[in-house]
Amino acid sequence: NQNVVIRFCGTTANTDTALGLCNTLTKQLHWLQKGVMSDSQASNYQGAVKQWSDALSSAEKRTVAVIDSLDQLTNADQARTELSFLAPVLRKRVLVSCIPDAKQVNGQRNMDYYFGCETKLRAWEAEEKVQCIQLSKMSFGEEWFEQRLKQTGRRLTKEQLEYVVAQTCDPTSFSEGQQ
Repeated sequence: NQNVVIRFCGTTANTDTALGLCNTLTKQLHWLQKGVMSDSQASNYQGAVKQWSDALSSAEKRTVAVIDSLDQLTNADQARTELSFLAPVLRKRVLVSCIPDAKQVNGQRNMDYYFGCETKLRAWEAEEKVQCIQLSKMSFGEEWFEQRLKQTGRRLTKEQLEYVVAQTCDPTSFSEGQQ
């Protein structure tokens, strides 16, 4: 069995800042390890990052943290632009997602769509601290689904597999306004 701790940034008051996010992740990791929900929370950012890093380090190897929509975090403590709460856990079992940062066009960047997350992840990738996978570059054909199903010991009928593949679109095929 795999333990997966999932957070969707910005969906609650506890997940819109890195302080709240780290506290909720730590709380759930402690529950997975000890079977008890702790009410103890760090009151400052540095303490919360240390507790989250320690909790993930002490978690079983089969525990993974998934943090979706980093771009939805506030930038308090440079959580969004520097992803400072992720720095201590870069070599651990963490999967994150964010929307791409707005690119410069004619020397101008649309700051409404620039969050800094992708830029920081790409810098870490250049330093070989993380691996970035752009979903639009992935093939979501039958082979991809069959690999994931095999990993979990599951199977689909040929008709089910064809249906799932047919329902999966390449994100780059959407025209603007349909996303």
